Amino acid sequence: YIKLLNQDNIDIKALRTISWNGVPDCCRLKTWSLLSGILSSSSSNHHENLTQKRKEYQSLIKSYYECRNTISSDGILRQICIDIPRTYPLLSLFQNSLVQKVLNN
Repeated sequence: YIKLLNQDNIDIKALRTISWNGVPDCCRLKTWSLLSGILSSSSSNHHENLTQKRKEYQSLIKSYYECRNTISSDGILRQICIDIPRTYPLLSLFQNSLVQKVLNN
């Protein structure tokens, strides 16, 4: 497993095949990053891939919070507030005040 992950050009098809029955803990992060497309199969690009994905993630966070505070999101937030109490109302998890507070934020 480690030998495959340390190759310069990782064979994604082979990785997918050997991952089918489980991934060792020590290899899980890199394996799922490769299989999900976060990292490319070329090891030389991994640093650049991660840097780019982190920039994209930070941009999404920024746009989310900017969008969240706009008037256009008020209708969506109102609907969420209506739906939260109706989401599995008998399930004790959703009756917990801390969980309800988190869902409202």
